Amino acid sequence: FKLSIATNASVEFANKMIRHLEIESHFDMVIGANCVKNPKPHPDMIISTINSLNINNEKAILVGDRHKDTRAADAANIDSILVSWGFTNHSNKENVITTANQLQNKLLSLR
Repeated sequence: FKLSIATNASVEFANKMIRHLEIESHFDMVIGANCVKNPKPHPDMIISTINSLNINNEKAILVGDRHKDTRAADAANIDSILVSWGFTNHSNKENVITTANQLQNKLLSLR
Protein backbone atom coordinates (compact mmCIF):
# COMPACT_ATOMS: atom_id res chain seq x y z
CA PHE A 1 0.00 0.00 0.00
CA LYS A 2 0.95 3.61 -0.57
CA LEU A 3 -0.53 6.00 1.97
CA SER A 4 -1.19 9.68 1.56
CA ILE A 5 -2.91 12.41 3.51
CA ALA A 6 -5.19 14.78 1.58
CA THR A 7 -6.56 17.40 3.96
CA ASN A 8 -8.46 20.64 3.68
CA ALA A 9 -6.03 21.98 6.29
CA SER A 10 -2.75 23.48 5.10
CA VAL A 11 0.06 21.08 4.26
CA GLU A 12 2.22 22.84 6.87
CA PHE A 13 -0.35 22.15 9.62
CA ALA A 14 -0.78 18.53 8.49
CA ASN A 15 2.98 17.96 8.49
CA LYS A 16 3.26 19.52 11.94
CA MET A 17 0.58 17.16 13.27
CA ILE A 18 2.02 13.98 11.76
CA ARG A 19 5.50 14.91 13.03
CA HIS A 20 4.02 15.51 16.49
CA LEU A 21 2.38 12.07 16.35
CA GLU A 22 5.64 10.58 14.99
CA ILE A 23 3.85 8.89 12.09
CA GLU A 24 5.39 10.77 9.15
CA SER A 25 7.32 7.69 7.99
CA HIS A 26 4.01 5.94 7.19
CA PHE A 27 2.99 8.38 4.45
CA ASP A 28 4.26 8.63 0.90
CA MET A 29 2.71 12.05 0.38
CA VAL A 30 0.94 14.83 2.27
CA ILE A 31 -1.15 17.36 0.37
CA GLY A 32 -3.17 20.22 1.79
CA ALA A 33 -5.82 22.60 0.52
CA ASN A 34 -3.16 25.25 -0.05
CA CYS A 35 -1.44 22.96 -2.60
CA VAL A 36 -4.33 22.94 -5.07
CA LYS A 37 -6.73 25.42 -6.62
CA ASN A 38 -9.86 23.81 -5.17
CA PRO A 39 -10.16 21.94 -1.84
CA LYS A 40 -12.41 18.94 -1.23
CA PRO A 41 -15.12 18.17 -2.21
CA HIS A 42 -13.46 19.16 -5.51
CA PRO A 43 -11.22 16.27 -6.68
CA ASP A 44 -8.04 18.36 -7.20
CA MET A 45 -6.17 16.91 -4.19
CA ILE A 46 -7.18 13.37 -5.02
CA ILE A 47 -6.22 13.64 -8.68
CA SER A 48 -2.90 15.28 -7.76
CA THR A 49 -2.14 12.49 -5.28
CA ILE A 50 -3.02 9.72 -7.72
CA ASN A 51 -0.88 11.30 -10.42
CA SER A 52 2.08 12.04 -8.12
CA LEU A 53 2.12 8.52 -6.68
CA ASN A 54 1.44 6.94 -10.09
CA ILE A 55 -1.59 5.03 -8.82
CA ASN A 56 -4.26 3.52 -11.04
CA ASN A 57 -7.76 4.82 -10.15
CA GLU A 58 -9.04 1.26 -9.80
CA LYS A 59 -6.43 0.64 -7.06
CA ALA A 60 -7.05 3.88 -5.12
CA ILE A 61 -9.26 4.18 -2.04
CA LEU A 62 -9.95 7.32 -0.08
CA VAL A 63 -10.60 6.88 3.64
CA GLY A 64 -12.42 9.91 4.96
CA ASP A 65 -14.42 11.16 7.91
CA ARG A 66 -16.68 13.56 6.04
CA HIS A 67 -19.08 13.34 3.16
CA LYS A 68 -17.02 15.94 1.31
CA ASP A 69 -14.29 13.27 1.24
CA THR A 70 -16.56 10.73 -0.40
CA ARG A 71 -17.81 13.37 -2.84
CA ALA A 72 -14.20 14.18 -3.77
CA ALA A 73 -13.50 10.47 -4.28
CA ASP A 74 -16.59 10.10 -6.47
CA ALA A 75 -15.54 13.12 -8.55
CA ALA A 76 -12.04 11.64 -8.95
CA ASN A 77 -13.56 8.29 -9.96
CA ILE A 78 -12.11 6.28 -7.05
CA ASP A 79 -13.63 4.21 -4.27
CA SER A 80 -14.00 5.55 -0.74
CA ILE A 81 -14.57 4.37 2.80
CA LEU A 82 -16.29 6.56 5.39
CA VAL A 83 -15.12 6.32 9.01
CA SER A 84 -16.92 7.49 12.14
CA TRP A 85 -13.99 9.18 13.90
CA GLY A 86 -13.04 12.72 13.02
CA PHE A 87 -15.14 15.86 12.81
CA THR A 88 -18.51 14.51 11.68
CA ASN A 89 -21.28 12.63 13.46
CA HIS A 90 -22.75 10.26 10.89
CA SER A 91 -26.44 9.58 11.35
CA ASN A 92 -26.44 6.57 8.98
CA LYS A 93 -24.00 4.11 10.57
CA GLU A 94 -24.84 1.34 8.09
CA ASN A 95 -22.04 2.18 5.65
CA VAL A 96 -19.62 3.70 8.15
CA ILE A 97 -16.52 2.00 9.55
CA THR A 98 -16.50 2.54 13.33
CA THR A 99 -13.18 1.02 14.49
CA ALA A 100 -9.59 0.93 13.29
CA ASN A 101 -9.82 -2.88 13.30
CA GLN A 102 -12.79 -2.79 10.93
CA LEU A 103 -10.89 -0.42 8.65
CA GLN A 104 -7.81 -2.64 8.66
CA ASN A 105 -9.89 -5.73 7.86
CA LYS A 106 -11.76 -3.90 5.08
CA LEU A 107 -8.54 -2.64 3.46
CA LEU A 108 -6.79 -6.00 3.73
CA SER A 109 -9.81 -7.72 2.16
CA LEU A 110 -9.37 -5.52 -0.91
CA ARG A 111 -5.81 -6.68 -1.68
